Amino acid sequence: MPIPVTLIAIIVLFYVLGKGADLIVFGIRDVSKKIGVRVFVLGIVLGFFTSVPELSIAAHAIVTNLPQLSVGNLIGGIFVLFGFILGGSIAVERTVVTSRILQAFIPIALFLFLPFLLAFDGVLNALDGWIMIIGYVLLVTFLYLRFEREGERVPTTLRDGIARDIFWIIAGIILVGAASYALVNLTTALLIQFSVPTFLLGLIVFSLGTNLPEIFVTLRSWSKHIRELSLSNLLGSALANIFIIGLTAASRPVPFTIDIYFFLLAALMATLLLALVFFAYTRERFTRAEGIALLCLYALFLILHSGFLVAACAGVVRCN
Repeated sequence: MPIPVTLIAIIVLFYVLGKGADLIVFGIRDVSKKIGVRVFVLGIVLGFFTSVPELSIAAHAIVTNLPQLSVGNLIGGIFVLFGFILGGSIAVERTVVTSRILQAFIPIALFLFLPFLLAFDGVLNALDGWIMIIGYVLLVTFLYLRFEREGERVPTTLRDGIARDIFWIIAGIILVGAASYALVNLTTALLIQFSVPTFLLGLIVFSLGTNLPEIFVTLRSWSKHIRELSLSNLLGSALANIFIIGLTAASRPVPFTIDIYFFLLAALMATLLLALVFFAYTRERFTRAEGIALLCLYALFLILHSGFLVAACAGVVRCN
């Protein structure tokens, strides 16, 4: 495809992404008001549906017997969600109040670190996979029961139009998923024409591309002043990543090399999650300085990943 046509197509797809995100954000806000369930709870559920790109990659990785590809993308996605997207959002918008959802952060952080704990024996097997799958179901159920009660119940007569709202939410999810998939493919093809290194393609297009739905839902949520949906969608997407790792491991064993790279990555993940919990509890809000700190942790992740890639290419180390 000629470069000018590709650029026009990319612009159109970004527009479609924005419109799809609008349908999701407004639909969830309206449904939340009509059924009396908090936006936070619906955002956690939405996180699963905005993880469709990761789910499709996992399915492909299972079929082609490359489960490490999917697991690596999913773990890297957590750094993108909290380091890049959340950190960048907070750095720009300055504060996000967390006082109403504080009790969610500790169980979520513990669950997100679970793959590293289960992989210490060098493999994620079927049992490990089912532990993550069941853990996901139990944690989402806990979050629903804990925070659903805080929603304000409304008269049945005000619940008209819920089916229509749900239809537009589903339409928005489909638009965002399809546009994200097409956008990643077009961007990859465009960058290949400019001889961009494969590593940068994977690091920028692959990891960020699979999180385009979360990025656009976050941007729209913030611009429409529905910040609780933005945060809960990111938390829900991170939980869905671990659920998808569980599905992958339950289908096929995922081997790990327990070396310095594994321990450094585990330490960096622990640092990111501890920072997330600490920042949430400090003054019960995320501040601009804390957003910048999360961005720095994402930058450190990129540096670590880049350094080990170079070392692996030079034959100095061997990493997954």
